[in-house]
Amino acid sequence: MKRRILRTLVWLMICVMMLAGCGGRPQTQTIIIPDTDESQNSGGQTGPFEVQKIYRIELAAKGGLIGWSGTNALLGYFSGSGGSQSLQEIKPPYDNLLQVLEVDPKQFVFDLSPDGQRITAIEENDGNFELKLLSLADGTEQKLSTFDPSQLTSKWFTWSDNSRYLSFASYTTQPESKGQSDIVVYDVQNGTQATYLVPIPEGSRAELYSSVHVADDGNSAFLLNQRMDETWIVIGTWNDGVFTAQYKHELIGDGQAAWMNDDQVAFLGSDGTLYTYDLRNEAVTVLLDSAFSFSLSGDHQYVAYSKGDGTLFAGKLQGNNVLNAKPIYQGILPSQMAWSPDNRRLLIFGGRSLLKGKPEPVEVQNPETSLQSAEWLPFIIEFK
Repeated sequence: MKRRILRTLVWLMICVMMLAGCGGRPQTQTIIIPDTDESQNSGGQTGPFEVQKIYRIELAAKGGLIGWSGTNALLGYFSGSGGSQSLQEIKPPYDNLLQVLEVDPKQFVFDLSPDGQRITAIEENDGNFELKLLSLADGTEQKLSTFDPSQLTSKWFTWSDNSRYLSFASYTTQPESKGQSDIVVYDVQNGTQATYLVPIPEGSRAELYSSVHVADDGNSAFLLNQRMDETWIVIGTWNDGVFTAQYKHELIGDGQAAWMNDDQVAFLGSDGTLYTYDLRNEAVTVLLDSAFSFSLSGDHQYVAYSKGDGTLFAGKLQGNNVLNAKPIYQGILPSQMAWSPDNRRLLIFGGRSLLKGKPEPVEVQNPETSLQSAEWLPFIIEFK
């Protein structure tokens, strides 16, 4: 997954710095990935999931895709000559770059807000880290906070689905016997900040949480906790400055979960079952009995999910049910997927090679050299 790789590389860079001093009818046709990377038209029935074109994003080989900055535009992070860095948009037919913002070489770019307006960045300054918001509209910067390197333990800074709340987890070694984990939440709309303590079970030490995901109403959140080869989700609410956990479950891989609404969370369990958890009645429900990965649309109306045989499906969400799910693609095991804001396009990271073995690594000679083989390039499925 290109985006995941980019985040991991950035996080490793930060760690090094720390040691030195982030209603129509669905289509029923299955689309097979062709040997060529070109866009293609597909005939067949009409419906909300009828595939119109397939775009392979070859420019992603020269940088990293961050997310959707508009209904049809992708935002990417690219390096240029002399160590320059910039954020650039890729628009249909996704074969040209349009510069949006020059990035300071000292800044490490992280997450794009779901509305495509702002992006988080960490900047090293005098041995500390500054968390900033970069506006894609006018290039202005907003400083949110300054951290001692030892406090910055989150791998990601995450946005709520409505782009109002930005959150992350921090950790300190005090008290020495147990340590302490906190959740920091910025209300970008009101310009306020809140910190919530994560209690430590008796006889245990504080956990290191990789990410925090706040619901759109700001009243609850779920945390992802990665322990060696395990990932757990912890779902709970705020109470007098404390995060109160209600439910825990082991997840598949490095963790896949998303808010369905302000009260329900969808998550992919370690057994490959897609569950939902409702904070109101603490009920756990099976949404799908078998899945490899999944992605909810921004308006939570649709879900895309894959099976272990490489078939990709799309369906409509209604309550705790997936309706009219139909295969839309064959031959891919996605590591990550992202719907465009208008639900007409699905960005997919992964590779056909996942079905037949890992490809040979590509030697990187300079910033202009392809960073990955064509089989691992992300691509877009565009619906009619």
